[in-house]
Amino acid sequence: RLPDGSYSVAAAAQRYGVSKNVVRRWIAAGLVAAEQITLPKQARSLYLLIDPATDKKLQAVATTRASRTYPNS
Repeated sequence: RLPDGSYSVAAAAQRYGVSKNVVRRWIAAGLVAAEQITLPKQARSLYLLIDPATDKKLQAVATTRASRTYPNS
């Protein structure tokens, strides 16, 4: 997790108990915003911008089977 509160794909996957592929699908489905950031001595990586409302939504999605089907919520 970055100091500004952004999460890497791996950190978000760990936080919500899902795979990195699920997190990438959430991004593609528009459930969470992400931006590419290049950090010193690292390749460009996606970081998720998770505010409290998005956090609550992702927690709910991750705890249901719907997290595998990516509802339009």
